[in-house]
Amino acid sequence: MTTSTFFNSVSDVLPHRGKMILLDSIESWDENHLEASVLHRGNSLFSDPDGNVPCWAGIEYMAQAISALAGIHALQKGEPVQIGLLLGTRKYEAQVAYFQRDTKIAVKVEKVFVGENNLSAFACTIHSDRLLAKALVKAIQPDNIEDIIENNQKPVRK
Repeated sequence: MTTSTFFNSVSDVLPHRGKMILLDSIESWDENHLEASVLHRGNSLFSDPDGNVPCWAGIEYMAQAISALAGIHALQKGEPVQIGLLLGTRKYEAQVAYFQRDTKIAVKVEKVFVGENNLSAFACTIHSDRLLAKALVKAIQPDNIEDIIENNQKPVRK
């Protein structure tokens, strides 16, 4: 895995902005893997009053790590970072109820499958000194996100 960077920060490889960027740094990556880190400082959008983050936010950490890997690959090809869609997971297994404040975690994603339609599946884990959560996450990066948004808008009833 490589750690050399051709981007300055996580925001360079994610379509997210502001407080919606939950990853703090990208530690390493290659064609099929990425490892990112998050340090829970108590100021996340998802923090409880004690500064802890509920374990269910881990699925978003995993999704952002997948998105960051896609963003890195786009930049390597000279293309813009694109929006992807988290489709979900059949099984998100958390070993903890929350991620504790002032704890650094590692978010690891590994590409398992990519179809011709850009549908993908990733084996994902979150670790600190032990396994905290794992899931098989499904996502898609459509060729034209605007078409999907336009085609899925429902008319408003009056």
